[in-house]
Amino acid sequence: MTDNILPEIQKTVYLSTTIIKACSECDHGVFDDRHDIADQIHHYLEHGYVLLHVGAETAHNVTGGLWHSTVAVMGFRPSSDDKQPNNKMHRFRR
Repeated sequence: MTDNILPEIQKTVYLSTTIIKACSECDHGVFDDRHDIADQIHHYLEHGYVLLHVGAETAHNVTGGLWHSTVAVMGFRPSSDDKQPNNKMHRFRR
């Protein structure tokens, strides 16, 4: 049986391979390679977020052509002893 975690989600973050933005939880700055969405997802997992959705998104560019991107939605669900995202994160290395 699957538990429904959505009522416990306090905030969400939308990630995309077409949007450049910094981490909303720390001073990480802009992600070096926005096309590597796995690094962005991993970064938010380190803050205690959970992955709610990952998929594709298609839009039209200014000339009418198709623009494809990968998107992810991360949600923060606090544990009983952690009511805020983990801002004291260690940088990971590959």
